[in-house]
Parts: sequence; structure tokens; C-alpha cells
Amino acid sequence: MIRNLFMVVLLVLTLAITAWVVQKYRKPGSMTVIESQAMDMSTMTAPPGTMPVQVARAEFQVFLPTQTYTGTVRAFADEDVVARVTGQVVRTLVYPGDRVYPGQLLVELDSAELESKRAESLRLAQTEEAKVISSGASLARSQAEAAVAQKDVQLAQLEQRNARSEEKSAGSNFTYWNAELGRMRDLYAADAVSLEELQKTRSQTEEARTQYHHRLVALRQSALKTNQARQKVSAQQAGVTEAQAQREVSRASVEQQRAALRTAEVVLGYTQIRAQAAGTVTERPVSPGTLVMPGTVLLKIKQVDRLRLQAKVPAELSQKLRVGWLLRYRPQSTGQQRSARLSSIFHEADPNSRTVTVEALVRDPGLMPGDFVEMSLASEPEKRQLVIPLQALQRDLNNQPFVWKLVSRQSSEKPVYTCVMHPEVLSDKPGKCPKCGMDLVLKNGTTSQPVADPMAGHNMPGMSGEEMKGHDMAQKPDKTDYTCVMHPEISQPKPGKCPKCGMDLVPREKKGGLTVTRQKVELAEVSGTQVAIRKGLSPGDEVVVQGGSNLHDGMAVSKEAAQP
Repeated sequence: MIRNLFMVVLLVLTLAITAWVVQKYRKPGSMTVIESQAMDMSTMTAPPGTMPVQVARAEFQVFLPTQTYTGTVRAFADEDVVARVTGQVVRTLVYPGDRVYPGQLLVELDSAELESKRAESLRLAQTEEAKVISSGASLARSQAEAAVAQKDVQLAQLEQRNARSEEKSAGSNFTYWNAELGRMRDLYAADAVSLEELQKTRSQTEEARTQYHHRLVALRQSALKTNQARQKVSAQQAGVTEAQAQREVSRASVEQQRAALRTAEVVLGYTQIRAQAAGTVTERPVSPGTLVMPGTVLLKIKQVDRLRLQAKVPAELSQKLRVGWLLRYRPQSTGQQRSARLSSIFHEADPNSRTVTVEALVRDPGLMPGDFVEMSLASEPEKRQLVIPLQALQRDLNNQPFVWKLVSRQSSEKPVYTCVMHPEVLSDKPGKCPKCGMDLVLKNGTTSQPVADPMAGHNMPGMSGEEMKGHDMAQKPDKTDYTCVMHPEISQPKPGKCPKCGMDLVPREKKGGLTVTRQKVELAEVSGTQVAIRKGLSPGDEVVVQGGSNLHDGMAVSKEAAQP
């Protein structure tokens, strides 16, 4: 019994302490757990003048009525780096994902055998060059001998001419003494001369005959010598011709060996495989140490400096498209829309899907082959129209389109007057507050000058000093103050936390007050995230694109920057 009584006393004491702690440390105005669960959030709205919205400006832009299709990013060119000679892979200097540039060394193959063949070709070329030098020397020697033989011919010809002259002279002398011998015979027969004179004449004649025969033999010998010299010249000229031919053969052999040497050097260069164009390595099928044959794929490289965006469109649409028309694409990774030009239309329809491939060339470092993009293709040429974001467009119960248009409070067609002490009192014209009799002022202080209070400096019946102090403060120029959306009575001059519920305070009012008005619009065309307006807006008008779900005519708003 005593134990149960002790437990009851302990329980009551615990409850009392708990109640005291809650009363002491609980913030004024804060709700209990049960109160917060029972609260209807749908009835809680932002305090007047605190609705933050994001806006966009209506302006003339190049507008394209487009149709959107899913496209694929493809590399501008695919390159398979293959081996051109047989060899073992010594080094692979790149890896998939690496960026390569023209002339960059990619793979090295074993080159010992090819270097040996190159050295052999070099030695053969040097041998043939030595043969060319030797044949040149032989040609020079033959030409020299031919020149000597030609001199011999000239000398023999000179000797022949001399022998012919002497032969003619001896012949004339023989003819003279032969005639003289006949005359002496006639004179001797007539006893006109003595026998001695006849014999002397006969002796002179025989001597002249002998001398003539000697000169005739010498002439024949000189002619024979001339013919022999000429034959020697012909032989030497044949030797020169042969030497020239041999030299040409040697030169041809040198060129052949030099060509073989160049071929060996080119083949040796195939052991160092370099990139032909800029791109990105996407695959490395072989590893160092692998023996490869000609045609073996060593690397796969995609050229991504330029990319091809390809999409399949209906064949009917392809008839309307033209190369050079503007299109827009949106990468699924970033979501940012970019522009490009249609570069190619493949005028061949797929017989199964009846679609045609269209392509655009772009330079976009943010894309990679294989990515998907949303491609918005224009079905007609681009034109300038008044454009707003599609987010700004709303529809009423009759499905009629409208937008929330921002207007300045000073230019509002329907001014709203209220009482500074009783904000719930609203009127569309100046007057007296039906509750306290004070003059009504423009709601939210849209005038640049502070509103004069006719009761300033006078005590009002039924008002305490605190109320009069609040009344005097209400007449001061408007300043931004911060309040709680759950407790509108909270007012602070700077941001902070609500002392009741701990929520972030929001600005009750901002300078340059703005309101919104419902503006009906007539649509021209809709394309992607934009809509062209035919009537209802003017260039420069600002419309709400975010935060317009709970707006109504005349509500004060503040422009907020878009979230990054």
C-alpha cells in the first residue's frame, strides 16, 4: 500500500516538473505537437505583399515552330588503328578515355627484324653507288683511249697524204725518164748520142721506176695504217658506249636499292603507330606483349572535335526540312538548350518505320558519343515573334489562356485604400475607417511621400499610449520588414527566425511595389518551352513564370532571382 502511494506521488511530481519545464522554456505562441498536427495548412497564406515570384520578359525573338524528337550523338569519324606489319607490341602509350592529337605516338612494335632489313638495304645501296663510281671511271678511261685513237687516225691520215704526194712526184719523175729513155734510144739509133749516154739515161729511168714503186708501197702502207687507226677508234667508241651503258645500269641499280632502302624505312616506321587525327580513345583490344599481324586492330579512336547529332523523323516532315535551317537541342545530362544548323538530310526512308535520318554537326565539349539529346526541328523557316516561356501560360476554367502580368502599384487602375490600424478594412476610394474614424491610406504605401495623419500629435479616444506609438510609426515611410507566414503579427527589420515557431522570416514588403493582373492572351504557336503571343502583351511586359498558382488580381508580389 505504501509502495503504491509512493509511486503515485512520484508520478504526480514528475508531471508537475514536466509542466513547469514546458511553461518556462516554451517560446511564446509556439504550438504543441497536437496543435501542429491539427493545423490546416491549406488555409495559411503568405502575408499581404510577400508573394515571391519569378518573372520573364516578353520580347521579340527568333521563333521556330518545332517538333521534338530524341536524337543520338555520334562521333564525326570512327578510326580503327591497325597494325601494318607483323610484330610484338612493346608499348601502348594511351588508354581508353585519353585524348590524342595528330602525330601523337600511340603504340610501339618490336623493330629489330625491320631494322636489320633496313641496314641490309643500306649496304646494297652503298655497293651499287660504288659500282656507279667504278663504271664512271671505266667510261672516262674508254673516252680517253678513244681520244688517243682519234689522234692516231689523224696522224695516219697526214702520213697518207704525204705518201700520196711523194707517190705522185715519183710517178712524174718516172714518166719523164721513161720518155727521155725513148728519145735517147732514137738518137742512139741515129748515132746522135753515144752508148754511154744511152746507158746513163737507162740507169736514171730504172732508178726513177724503183723510187716510184717504193713511194707506191709507202702510200698503200699509210692507207692501211689509216684504216687500222679508224678501226681502233671504232673499237674505243664501242668501249665508251659499253662503259656508258654499264654506268646507266649501275645508276638504275642504285635507284632500285635506294627505293628498297626507302621502303625498308617506311616499313620500319610502321612499328611506331601515330594518331592521324584528333580524337578520344574508346577501346584498346590488345595489350603489350601481344604478337599482332597486319590488319589487327590495336586501338579504336573517335573524333569528337565535331559531333553528329542524328534523329529519325517521319518521311513527311523530311520533305519540309531544308539544310541550313535552325534547330535546337537539349542534352539530357545538362538540360541546357543550344542551337545548331541542319547539315544533312538522308533522303532514304527506312522501309519498316518510314523514317528519315537528319543530322546536324556541332562542336560541344559537353557531349560524348552515345549520349541522347532532345532535338527540336523546325517545320518552317525561322521568324521573329513576341515570345514568352511556356511556364508563364495558364488557363482558366473555360480553357482560355492567360498570364499574370506585373504592373507597378502606382500605375494600378484600381487603387486600394486601407486603415493603418485595421488592415482588414479595404476600400477602392479614400474615406474614413468605419472602426476608428481614421483616414484611409493607399494600401502598402505606394506613394513616395509619407501619408499625413490628421490626428498626429493628438490623443485619440480609446487608444492607449502603445497604440498611439504604433499609429505614429505606421505613418512613417514604408520600409522592408520581415514577418512569419505562420504568425503575420511578427515584424522585424531584418531577416531571422520566428520567435514563436522558428521558421525563416520572409519580407513583408519590398520597395518599388509590384502587383499582378490577369491578362488574357491570344496564342500564335507553341514550340518546346516557348510560346508565341499574337495579342495581349507588348514587348517588355513582365509575366510570372513561377509562383503564380495562388495569385489573384491586385496581389502585391516581389521579383525573386531564379534558383541556380
